[in-house]
Amino acid sequence: MTGGDRLTRPGSTDHVEVDLGFGAGLTDRGRSHRRNEDALHLEAIEGIGVIAVVCDGVSLSQAPDVAARAAAGTAGATLAAGLRRGGMAPAELAQDAVRAAQRAVADTAHSTGGELGPPSCTLVLGVYVDGEVAVSWVGDSRAYWVSGGVAVQLTSDNSWAWEQIQSGRMTEDETRGHPRSQQITAWLGADAPDLDAQIVTFRPHGTGRLVLCSDGLWGWLPSPDELARLVGSPPLEPDLLAQARRLVALALAAGGHDDITVVLVDVGAGGPGDAPARPNDTNASLRGRAER
Repeated sequence: MTGGDRLTRPGSTDHVEVDLGFGAGLTDRGRSHRRNEDALHLEAIEGIGVIAVVCDGVSLSQAPDVAARAAAGTAGATLAAGLRRGGMAPAELAQDAVRAAQRAVADTAHSTGGELGPPSCTLVLGVYVDGEVAVSWVGDSRAYWVSGGVAVQLTSDNSWAWEQIQSGRMTEDETRGHPRSQQITAWLGADAPDLDAQIVTFRPHGTGRLVLCSDGLWGWLPSPDELARLVGSPPLEPDLLAQARRLVALALAAGGHDDITVVLVDVGAGGPGDAPARPNDTNASLRGRAER
């Protein structure tokens, strides 16, 4: 792997790559963890749409790697089944997938008592169908829309730091290094707070690139402008797996202190994979809403 010394062992989840051509995903254990606590799901439903999921296990919980894989697999399967069945709007599909993932993680076997809580993880997912993109999330894994060299962060972190920034009590620079800077306020699991999953939907006016990632990636490039420079500067990199590898390599070179996961999906006017080398300069119109 370029810029790193990570190797994939047979049957290992330390380093996993998925390549669909118009979409690619990569998850890597990084340099500090003894196991990869991230997981991803990327799938094209032929003639219908595409789905992507990224989950990040909470390290202070039991079996965070199991939680992340359960959430990613269940959300992916729920989205795929819903797309094949038809009759549901993208936001409804996303809503069902988050609920199913929550049940799957809550049902993961664990012991009671002790210092570690029950298995838990964050989740961000994207679904593209009928010309519409829906993104839903719980926790601090993120989604971005990149078009015309501009990146828009679609998600708002469920975290202590984000709450301080949004309320005006602290600046982003002031939250960095704070003892609570990594504390999330929503997650999936048996002890998860009863909060609404957040959903954003939009119809791309032109072509663009949907990016999902865990904080192991965005933690060293928190600015959407930085992501746009790396991912969305025209002409767009046509090899998405190569681009995913470079992003992960940069995170590893920056220290690799966390698991790193990124999914990239090109969406064009006619559907996934129809994006030309140079996208339109028009960004997506966004409308956000919170739903159960």
